[in-house]
Amino acid sequence: MRALALNHFAGTFGFALSFPFLSVYCHKILGVSITETGIAFGILGLVRALSQYLGGELADRGSVVRLMSISLFTRSFLFALVALGIYFRIGFYPIILLSFFQTVAGSVHQMASQNAVSILLPDEQKMHGFAVTRAASNIGFAAGPAAGGWLVGYSYVIPFTLTAVLLLVSIVPLMSLNVRGRTAIARTSGEKETLPMSFIVYLFAVFLVASVMAQIITPMSLYLVGMKGIGESNLGWLYALNGLIVGLLQVKMMHVFRAISYLRVMIIGSITYFVGYAALGMQDGLPWYVFTTMLITLGEMLVAPPSVAHAERIAPTHRTGRYLGLVGFSAALGWAFGPTYGSWLLEQTDNSTLAWCIIALPALMSAAIMMILDKKTNIART
Repeated sequence: MRALALNHFAGTFGFALSFPFLSVYCHKILGVSITETGIAFGILGLVRALSQYLGGELADRGSVVRLMSISLFTRSFLFALVALGIYFRIGFYPIILLSFFQTVAGSVHQMASQNAVSILLPDEQKMHGFAVTRAASNIGFAAGPAAGGWLVGYSYVIPFTLTAVLLLVSIVPLMSLNVRGRTAIARTSGEKETLPMSFIVYLFAVFLVASVMAQIITPMSLYLVGMKGIGESNLGWLYALNGLIVGLLQVKMMHVFRAISYLRVMIIGSITYFVGYAALGMQDGLPWYVFTTMLITLGEMLVAPPSVAHAERIAPTHRTGRYLGLVGFSAALGWAFGPTYGSWLLEQTDNSTLAWCIIALPALMSAAIMMILDKKTNIART
């Protein structure tokens, strides 16, 4: 697990140095409208969704270590091209196109990594394993935006170049990782399988809450920097706060909720998400944005690891990658849909309180669906 944690930290730190500021660069430097930027990042999320499923299928059929290494090398190369594109001012659409390809590589790495946790650890430790890798990622996400927000004040080229370097560095810990898995079983299992209806409904619930989770990157950054004028540096510190809280408290939080079913933890997290984002537009000022960011972060900690662990628990042994890929696909669809409707609502209304309440509403809908699923699960057990 140490190798995976180091891999996640280095890769996420590099990613967080630059990518959260890409939408700001497109809007502020290139002059692209908030709506067009939101649509582009929504399509980027759709690409991520499709590649999540691809990554899950590949993780069931090949070496997860090799998949992670190849995907990280590819991502590094593509981020280097983005840095060059910014330096030579090649424009909005070529940079977004390069971002599409790096997103595919990132999805393959994510699915392979989750499958590695599933293979390496026994059932009683898998929730802890998912929490550890997420905590490592968020420590990187805490440090990255703070440094990136400072660096973009000099040049947007610098953080994207450093991202390319750090993604290469993140491959090094994988060299000590020896993962032997279930690929032989996956290859020889040819029977046709049908997804349970309860899992399909669960995927829809994941999509809904993920559409609210997605607000933190594009709509929230455009709202706080473009509309409220807090500046890129302060935005970076808010992202740093988010990552630091998750990095320090994610594992402990899952330990506190270890006796509660994954679905119930996600219900609490989804409701917390709604409260956090609905509150974002109710007041102005950096202290209020710090408070709402903390609420949003709490929701994130209570939704993200249990959503993966629940899918891993109910998946057939030789189809873990597929189930994890489908959860990733549904979440990424939410991340595609979220920036689009969030950016559009913010641009169409002057009432930020109303806009953020509507933006946060799918989280409540997700909580209601998961309550029904949890109730049916309990009835089935009695």
